[in-house]
Amino acid sequence: MKALRFLIITLIFTLLLTACTITPSGDGDDEYETVSISTALSEYGQSKDISEDFYISATVKSIDDASSGSITVSDSTGSLSVTTLVAKGEGDSEISYNDIEEKPVVGSTVTLCVNLSDSPSGVVAWYAILLEVKAPTDNGGEESGMTISEARALPKGSEVTVEGVVARITYSFGLNPSGFILADDTASIYVYDAAAAKSVKEGNRVTISGTRAYWILEDEMANAEKFGYMGSSQIENVTVISNDNKTTGTFDKSWVKETSVKELLEIPVTEDITSKIYKVNALVKEIEGSGYTNFYFFDLDGTTGTYTYTQCNGSDFTWLREFDGKFCTVYITALNAKSTSSDCYFRFLPVAVYDEGYVFDTKDAPEYAVKYHGLTQIKESYTGDPALLLNTSVSSELLGFEGATLSFSSSDESVVKFTVTDDGAVMNCPGFGTATVTVSASYGNYEYSESITVTVKANGDFSYIGVADAINANPDSTITVKGIAGPSFVHANRRGFYLIDEGGIIAVSFKNAKDIVDIEIGNEVILSGVRINVDDTQACINDAELEANFYGQNEIPESLIITDKTLADIKKICEKKDVKDTAKIFAVTASAEFIKSQYSTTCNLKDTNGQSYQLYSSNVLAQYGFLSEITEPTTILVTICDWNGKGHKLCAVGVVDGTETVYNEYSYTAAKS
Repeated sequence: MKALRFLIITLIFTLLLTACTITPSGDGDDEYETVSISTALSEYGQSKDISEDFYISATVKSIDDASSGSITVSDSTGSLSVTTLVAKGEGDSEISYNDIEEKPVVGSTVTLCVNLSDSPSGVVAWYAILLEVKAPTDNGGEESGMTISEARALPKGSEVTVEGVVARITYSFGLNPSGFILADDTASIYVYDAAAAKSVKEGNRVTISGTRAYWILEDEMANAEKFGYMGSSQIENVTVISNDNKTTGTFDKSWVKETSVKELLEIPVTEDITSKIYKVNALVKEIEGSGYTNFYFFDLDGTTGTYTYTQCNGSDFTWLREFDGKFCTVYITALNAKSTSSDCYFRFLPVAVYDEGYVFDTKDAPEYAVKYHGLTQIKESYTGDPALLLNTSVSSELLGFEGATLSFSSSDESVVKFTVTDDGAVMNCPGFGTATVTVSASYGNYEYSESITVTVKANGDFSYIGVADAINANPDSTITVKGIAGPSFVHANRRGFYLIDEGGIIAVSFKNAKDIVDIEIGNEVILSGVRINVDDTQACINDAELEANFYGQNEIPESLIITDKTLADIKKICEKKDVKDTAKIFAVTASAEFIKSQYSTTCNLKDTNGQSYQLYSSNVLAQYGFLSEITEPTTILVTICDWNGKGHKLCAVGVVDGTETVYNEYSYTAAKS
């Protein structure tokens, strides 16, 4: 059937090439004698003659498939779909759509030689030969288009034509071009089209047409909607209309907003900033992984930052190596956002980097101390007394200064109070209400201060249950639970920890991982969420939200830890796949064995009986770094988990070293990074 259809289409095209000859019209104004779309459809409907061709002059309404030249045209009498648009070459040769030098765009006036045929959607032109194209014109007769800023403001599905400079090409697996950042003197936008990306070089000034789009990975759509992320702002189904083929062009930067890495990371994903370029001062760092390389962009503190988004294990950013370890001027954009069940965060792309010999001016040390080390120690809201020890001295070897002094004051000490000690300043919240907290810093003769409003909320009359009742709660029921924030569990996308009290432990997966930033292991908390059994084998409080934090350094009750099981015993427990077993904590005597391969690393627990059990993990070095020194048999705390429905595995949550217990803090540290 496919062969027959191909034969018919080939026959149609051969007939069209033979039949479509130039026929001057009677009035001499047009090169071809054309008919309206409605006339062509009417005459075809009467004859159904496969060999009859029609000349039509119409306006391009949409580019439906830029790779094949599928377009829709219209005139005052109707519209017509063209499945494949070609042009005539020498003799009877065919020029495919991609090779047509002057391609039509939305709004172009085209003259076509078409041969009509029935299709399930109505009468279409399987093939059409492009005979003439006139660029879109406005009332002044000049070629029309729009700025990138105007294109960004259009709704999804709009057809756009824009001109700009190719600022940076992106690459997919195998270093294949996948798209590019296009910038003019008003804004920038991502152009997602592999064919278009292969036809341009960085520095080219190009004119393109395409469809306005917001892209989200299909598997992430539900999570993106939960966090209000609308998608990556881009243009797709692209036609490159013109290209000056010069690689010396640079994009206009006059419109680019200056900010900092810290402020950029604080922009919520609900804002449509994707593919907008920003200018920052950043420390560029190359960090090797197992089979990949990450290039990071850190703020002035050397810790606040993010890594560049890569689909090529970092091989597409080797050009950044000359900037490694330097503070540079970086033009950067959020290319898209990653949406998980507990987080949604922008992923960044460096567009241009310049080493301009940045040197930190130490007169700015007080402002740096306040913004990066003072305000960050205080939250805007508390539900209990945090009894925080605040750092009051700031130094930076990276920036070249030492001993900037921080101080804190409150407008109402009955709400927020600071007490200076030899170790720093202690912040207490003795009562309820609102106070203005001023953070000041001095360095030499320079000073700086900022104020924030801090609210201390009353505890309220919370109605809550304990962990034992949470474990036994009905699946899909919404519950509010009080307990101690315990060690982190391990998962690629979920962020959370085990909630613990005398009645047991249960995994808590947060709706928004940023909630964990305000919690430390040992804090007494109240949280709400939905009691679920993940794949019927993992007990969990899902989509949890923090209701209150009463702080404190509470210990995990030793009575909860099961100490009479070996690795062999726990293997047998795992084979039962009982959901209740994921709400238990075990102590085993074992060592940790990290096994590295070219592209990954695994971690096995190994006991003195020769038993070995691989830990559940997606990033061993990050998730189980606290085990790296455990080369001799030691008491290791483990839980049973099953986050993907593939059977119960082990998760290491702590190590007991004498009287000290080191807990897995993976989710806590990941939330703060």
